[in-house]
Amino acid sequence: MSLAVAETWSERGNAYALSEVHRAGPSLAKLLTLLRPQATDICLDVGTGAGHTAAAFAQYVHSITGLDPAEGMLEAAKNTYPNITFVSGSSDALPFEAASFDLMTARHTLHHHGSVPAFLAEAQRTLKPGGRLGIVDEITPSAELDDWYDRLERLRDPTHNRAYTMLEWQNFVEDSGLTWVCGDSLTYLRLDVAEWINRTTPQENLETVWQMFQDAPDAAKAAFSIAYEADKAITFDMPLGIILISKP
Repeated sequence: MSLAVAETWSERGNAYALSEVHRAGPSLAKLLTLLRPQATDICLDVGTGAGHTAAAFAQYVHSITGLDPAEGMLEAAKNTYPNITFVSGSSDALPFEAASFDLMTARHTLHHHGSVPAFLAEAQRTLKPGGRLGIVDEITPSAELDDWYDRLERLRDPTHNRAYTMLEWQNFVEDSGLTWVCGDSLTYLRLDVAEWINRTTPQENLETVWQMFQDAPDAAKAAFSIAYEADKAITFDMPLGIILISKP
């Protein structure tokens, strides 16, 4: 994540501290079940934001550290969860020694990061042998919709980098030296379109983003379950990939 992106996210810290999507949401319980945190686990939450994922895991593990490059996010996390350790750092240069962690999480963050391969290389370095990595991230449901969804997200949030397909994720993992254990795209996050657009969209992009929902291709309307009322988009389902990875 670049310095400019980190500065943008610093301004959003207080809002994300109050966000129920990030505090709970359908992916968090699934991630806990998938990773099965143990009382002996030493953990790292990458792109911790306001610290909600780290806090959810903290009650089950020996220790957890939340890492984020955005100082405003870290301040919000520390204020919300004062008993958890939060540190500044980047996903592509983790400030930890090799084989430091039993468990690593990255939830709703990697689509903002510049290089998934760089992050996975750092995960491979800092996980202990047999360590587990759990990823939750928004995905593009098919290659057919890649251009439409990518443009929509970049206009709505200029800090967005890319929502990958599940096949792309699998290829990233296979190239990293880590092991793909399992992954699915069966989880959806129901979002209010107006709230989602107004959260981050620059003023100059608002009209275009709304128009993209109005003109969405039939494949997008089906894949994202876009609901309309009086010809205006009101809700849609964001598809999430949930992935379990291990270090041999």
